[in-house]
Amino acid sequence: MVGTTWSYAFDAIDPDNDNLTYELLVQQPGMTIDSKGVIRWTPTLTDQVRFGANRTTDPVVKIRVTDGHGGEAIEQVFTKVNPSVDDGEHPFVANNSTGPIYLNHNWTHQLAGIDPDGNSDKIVYSFVNLRKNGIPVSDGGAIQVSPTGLISVNASALSNLTLDDPSYEIVIKLTDDEGSVREYKMQARFRSKNDWPSFTNSPTGELIAGRPWNFISTAQDPDGNPITFAKTGDSVGTVTYGGTVSFVPPSSSSESAYPLVIYVTDGSLSIDGVPIRRQQATTLIATEHPVGYPRITSHPPVAVVLNDEPNYSYQVSSLDSNLSYRLPTAPAGMAIDENGLVTWKPTNFGNFPIVIEVTNASQQTTVQ
Repeated sequence: MVGTTWSYAFDAIDPDNDNLTYELLVQQPGMTIDSKGVIRWTPTLTDQVRFGANRTTDPVVKIRVTDGHGGEAIEQVFTKVNPSVDDGEHPFVANNSTGPIYLNHNWTHQLAGIDPDGNSDKIVYSFVNLRKNGIPVSDGGAIQVSPTGLISVNASALSNLTLDDPSYEIVIKLTDDEGSVREYKMQARFRSKNDWPSFTNSPTGELIAGRPWNFISTAQDPDGNPITFAKTGDSVGTVTYGGTVSFVPPSSSSESAYPLVIYVTDGSLSIDGVPIRRQQATTLIATEHPVGYPRITSHPPVAVVLNDEPNYSYQVSSLDSNLSYRLPTAPAGMAIDENGLVTWKPTNFGNFPIVIEVTNASQQTTVQ
């Protein structure tokens, strides 16, 4: 329910009694999770629009729990956010504006009103006044609100206002088709300029095909505005609001490249229609094995002739020439020497699994 704290406890059990760590892969603004896996969140009217009845099939939260030894489980929760009990039949605004209004740029914001009777498209919006500490002050005609809910602020005409003062409110009236009225008060914090947020690190870490890769992106905003992270639609993986990037490269026998474009925004909506956000583009390279590990570059034949002697020499690429070979799984009579030469004389028909291990002097092993 809007304005009411919602909590949900993930009940995770580890058969080895390992300590568990919880991480939010998908979360909503203001959502937290503690060390015991309990989520707490107080939905807003904006959340009610997105997660109200028949509004979306997106999960409200997606969580990953890990045991620190490679074991993990992922769960997602779908729930509905209901209006608060005092919403009644009056229309209300569901998308509160965030961030300051800068005096050197025109500023716009489209309101999204909800009519509990289902006639949201018939809501009429009108500007009431600008207030400071609840007292009307002159806006000099700088603030306009269209009947469809578009707020336009010619901020350069408001130079007489006190900067960075949180006591200003833009008051707007919403009227539905039955004459029900509600006033919406939007906090307006005015500033002289806005500086873009910037990244303070770049994606690092080795990507191995088939293995989870995680990276925490960090950034700072010179104006002290709260920042959130996201990614472009054609990027791989997931990015949480807090900047945790997660990706599992598909299993592959060759090196593969994957695009990742992360952006950070300071919540100031837009300047002249351009989102205030900084992008960071990276190409992630996933390899079959970690750097330094020997790489088996050849593949043995999959069929041989009975009573023949199909000797086969494995080809290995390695920075270390001191390699050892082992056959942990092989048919009877098959052997491999110190140079990777496999010898075998098959005497029976059948399918025989073969596993080869190549280990370098650093005890790094590759298996085929």
